[in-house]
Amino acid sequence: MDKGLKSNLQKFIDDIEPKIIKIDGPDYYVSQSQITINPELLIIGINPAGDKKLSESIHCCKKPENIIYDSNQYLENPDWHISKKLNFIFSGNNARKIYEKSVIINYIAFNTHSESDLKSSNFKEMVEDCKTFSDNLIYNVIKPKKILILGPSLANLMNIKFHHLKDSILRTKNEKSYLVINIKHKDIPHYLIFHPSTPQLNSGENLKMKRDFFETLFS
Repeated sequence: MDKGLKSNLQKFIDDIEPKIIKIDGPDYYVSQSQITINPELLIIGINPAGDKKLSESIHCCKKPENIIYDSNQYLENPDWHISKKLNFIFSGNNARKIYEKSVIINYIAFNTHSESDLKSSNFKEMVEDCKTFSDNLIYNVIKPKKILILGPSLANLMNIKFHHLKDSILRTKNEKSYLVINIKHKDIPHYLIFHPSTPQLNSGENLKMKRDFFETLFS
């Protein structure tokens, strides 16, 4: 593991874990893939879904290697709902090669039953800690060439501003909604799509259009 990465992960553990233990709070992990430096693509989700507590984890006092995975969990778990959508979007020959080596992280490391739970007063300080940690991890440690953001609510949490019309580079056939937003933030191209759990914009022709877009992007 890269020394700078390991140091950042350990600092995060030292900061966040006592706060979670104090409230008998949720389990946490930073990535859903290996973490490499300067990858072609970084995929960011808002946070893991689930109700498991840290006290129920086999790694209650975690080390850096306990909060990252060593392979793409969407490919390892193709039956997950999110996996089915993203694996299809990146099913083209060129896009799949990038996807297999992409880095996937949770912007907020700890799990919640639903995204709205992140607004709980119990989690306010922990959310801010995760934001500070993740921003540093993304832009000062990982330094990806391109970033894919899963959902507009995550973009808002990251304080990334976008316009649904002028920043859209792929729209539905009827032009009523964007499918892909492109903005440059901190000199890195960021691509925003609706979260894969949004059914209408992640099915049928809309999903095929996104697959074709990312295949062309990485060709």
